[in-house]
Amino acid sequence: MSRKRTDFGLTATVRNAVAGALVRIRLNVTAPSGTDPALRLRALTLSLSDDGRAGGGVFNVSVASPARKADRPAVPQSDVVGYVNITSDLTESAVSDATIEFAVPTEALPEGSGPESVRLYRFDAPTGEWVPAGATYDADRGTYQASIGTLSPLAIVTTGAGSVEVLTAGGLPDWTRRGTTTSVTAEVANPGEANASRVLTVAVDGDPVAEQRVTLGPGERTNVSLEFEARTGTVTVEGVEAGELQSSDEYGETTADTPADTEQGDFPITLGLLFLAVVGILAGVVSVYRVMT
Repeated sequence: MSRKRTDFGLTATVRNAVAGALVRIRLNVTAPSGTDPALRLRALTLSLSDDGRAGGGVFNVSVASPARKADRPAVPQSDVVGYVNITSDLTESAVSDATIEFAVPTEALPEGSGPESVRLYRFDAPTGEWVPAGATYDADRGTYQASIGTLSPLAIVTTGAGSVEVLTAGGLPDWTRRGTTTSVTAEVANPGEANASRVLTVAVDGDPVAEQRVTLGPGERTNVSLEFEARTGTVTVEGVEAGELQSSDEYGETTADTPADTEQGDFPITLGLLFLAVVGILAGVVSVYRVMT
């Protein structure tokens, strides 16, 4: 086995893979120096069901450095410690099981969270959803182990007795200038009995545009303002819809797919003028008739 390490993770090349083999890949992969998250990937163990059909028993596995953000939906009701992307040229049927070992320093956990609050999710591509994979904590080693089944993107998160829930979202302006900073208001609550922290994501038409961490005490309920760069579209906070935001360079400016107000009003205005003209003509006829009689 050979390993190639870069600033973006590690790629391992495994040779002479045989059916039923147990392959353990030492990782020791962390986020780039000086960046979040403070998460260390220790090892990845693969149980092979066949030779992988990758170059006659040769295959590659790449594990990316942990990251704070991912181009995927957020894991519901949790606070993300880090996302991990795992790829391989193995066929899906070549792996009967996979186990990952990782460590999360105490200082990386949100306030009020302990080792027992750490969970692991894997991304299920066919459904587009995060599936819980669980995680077992080894207090002596200070590490977690989780069976992930197949090689897929992972999310290491924390949950606990407390949680930050988004109840409602709104407070958008009627209009704002494109590219300026605006805000949305979210009503949040922690129904639990412990402190809870969560990073709230603001999205416009499904695209994340801003994040803000919110920490609440037990039973606390409040409104928070989240700032983001204005753009036209449907605004949501953790999937809770806040409404439509109109944004343009000048107030009243219309987009190409929206008819101008004058065009929308031409027919009603013309009809009104015609009605007034008819009334005027009738009034004149009545006046002439009275003079003649």
